[in-house]
Amino acid sequence: YSGKGKRDIKLVDIADGIFTDRSDGSYIDIMQKTGRIQSEEALYIYNVFLKTYILPHLGNIKIRDISSPMVQSWYINLKKTDGKDMVNAYRNNILEVLSLIMKWTMYNGIIDHNPVSDIYRMPPDNSGRRAFSSEELKLMFPEDKDRLISIWGNIKNACYFLIFRDTGWRPGEILSITPFNILDEYKAISTTSSFVSFSKKIKNSIK
Repeated sequence: YSGKGKRDIKLVDIADGIFTDRSDGSYIDIMQKTGRIQSEEALYIYNVFLKTYILPHLGNIKIRDISSPMVQSWYINLKKTDGKDMVNAYRNNILEVLSLIMKWTMYNGIIDHNPVSDIYRMPPDNSGRRAFSSEELKLMFPEDKDRLISIWGNIKNACYFLIFRDTGWRPGEILSITPFNILDEYKAISTTSSFVSFSKKIKNSIK
């Protein structure tokens, strides 16, 4: 950030590219060398949050002028891009990305305090979703094969959601199933891998 007074540095000056730049001494470079970096998918999501929610509202503000009350107001009033309300867990994830950026700003000697650390966060919504009743499941998964296929469009989709219903596996775990995972003698299936949608590759591990 040479040639630019630290007091004049805007958030966009240090944040734009933080989750994509891989040059020596960059945020990603240091996180990788210290074993702290998350997955490529996480970096992609961080950058989406940055471009979609952080820079449009705070990007052109000088970093030294970004106060905790300012961040608190931005955080409370966060909305989805379509203007609808945002769940608290999603809102907190966006705030955490801003905190990562502010920590990087502190590392670079631009500020002495992370304003995000003083924010009053909203509790995550743990109400969950209502489980389907037995009657609803019977309607969704009739025993008659032709009716089942008519509901789900084809046998492939029906099989996918039947496994979902019976196992509770994650989508990626179901998508990684091969014929070798079918245990005919036990009338069962097993898996030790999962499909990663971001990379479109099979990972030989499950959560």
